[in-house]
Amino acid sequence: MFTLATGPWNAESVRQFNREYIKLVSPLFGKQWGDLVILQGESLLIPDAEHLISQTVLKSCQRGLSHVALIVSDSSIRTIARAQFMKIYPSSGLIVQYFDNQQEALDWLLLQGLYCDKTEITQKLAKYFKLN
Repeated sequence: MFTLATGPWNAESVRQFNREYIKLVSPLFGKQWGDLVILQGESLLIPDAEHLISQTVLKSCQRGLSHVALIVSDSSIRTIARAQFMKIYPSSGLIVQYFDNQQEALDWLLLQGLYCDKTEITQKLAKYFKLN
């Protein structure tokens, strides 16, 4: 799975994200899978939004999410954003690794033996970063 999220987020934007995320990952339920998460912009979560993301992460873990490769990019509050997600992810039992480089993050997920379509994710990364 590849998740690109641009902050900041309030409760309503997180609810919308959660609905879309569950639809996208539902085919993976029951399998062990990982997520390459790229946060960009001012990736702050207000307390309500942080709680909602925590719930979605926990539900995803119960359905097979086991590893997250996290990149915080293009943010002036990188340290704060990372600290928020450090609270969310470990409390769910996920194995989380932080990266500065998309290729290293993707390679790490593959080394974990997780299902991952490297070609598809690489194409999405190239397409997105070419547009921005």
